Amino acid sequence: VFVTVAEGDNYYGVTEAYTGKSFTISRATVAIPEAAEGLVYNGSEQTGVAGGELYTVTGGSATNAYGYTATVSLKDSANYVWADNTDADKDIAWSIAPKTISAGDISWAYTNGGVADGAEQPLNISAGSASLTYNGHEYVLSASFAGEGADGRIALDVADGTFTNKGSYPVSAAMPTAYSGNYVLAEGAGSITADVAEGVASVSAATY
Repeated sequence: VFVTVAEGDNYYGVTEAYTGKSFTISRATVAIPEAAEGLVYNGSEQTGVAGGELYTVTGGSATNAYGYTATVSLKDSANYVWADNTDADKDIAWSIAPKTISAGDISWAYTNGGVADGAEQPLNISAGSASLTYNGHEYVLSASFAGEGADGRIALDVADGTFTNKGSYPVSAAMPTAYSGNYVLAEGAGSITADVAEGVASVSAATY
């Protein structure tokens, strides 16, 4: 540090080194970024740890439901320090939760050779039950929900959904393995009962 005395009427101007005092410029502090909370899978990329002006982020964005670790690094550790007075990279855990599919999100349907030439028909579910009528043809049930599958739907794996005779049939739908990481069925959401009622016989009058 140099001290200068300006020349005046009673002084000669002089500049000399001044070593009597020393000082330090401390590094500025940077807040450690926090992970975003409440992220739920939506099919698009989401950011769990956002970048900042004074630091970079690696691994802070993703699409699939999972637990992740982002690494944040100071851009200028010579002049900046984290709020905890360290300057090493920080690992920050963050996550995307799977989307929960409720019973109301699921659409049920059926095919039956005696109905509409076997074309798929919507199946109305009321209080967890579906009402059908015996007609001598096999019923085959299916279930799906809106997602990134074919035609914007994801088909569930249906068990015990094939039957013909009158009776009450418990039917269950499960999440396919390929989608089980990003979606989860709410408890009981994939379970229904299909009630097949006795059919009404049609008798034609004989002509004599």
